[in-house]
Amino acid sequence: MTPSIATDRPEEVGVVDVVFLGVKAWDVRAAAAAIRPMVGAATGALTLQNGVEAPTEVAEMLGQDHVMVGVTPVRSVIVGPGRLRHMGSVDPNLTLGEIDNRSSPWGRSITAHPHVWSISGRR
Repeated sequence: MTPSIATDRPEEVGVVDVVFLGVKAWDVRAAAAAIRPMVGAATGALTLQNGVEAPTEVAEMLGQDHVMVGVTPVRSVIVGPGRLRHMGSVDPNLTLGEIDNRSSPWGRSITAHPHVWSISGRR
């Protein structure tokens, strides 16, 4: 999956369809506040953090309707903005689900991607 935009200046991007939020747990609130200019009425924010509190923290900042929870067993190194290099013996995959188990159009569009293995534990 190649991002169409990868930036450390979200205020310059404008509203997008989906934001992949992958920061360390202690930076979740600051990152959610920083991406607020990118979030419109139909924008999704996919959280990809360690820790069970991250999705709730993002929902408190952006609203629950915008949040999807993601889990990915991937070993990687950062090679550039929005770019990771896979390392290790585990095939990278992404399991995700809506924070409240509902279905949303942007959630369905993400799960339609061939590299997304499951939604809420189902394929």
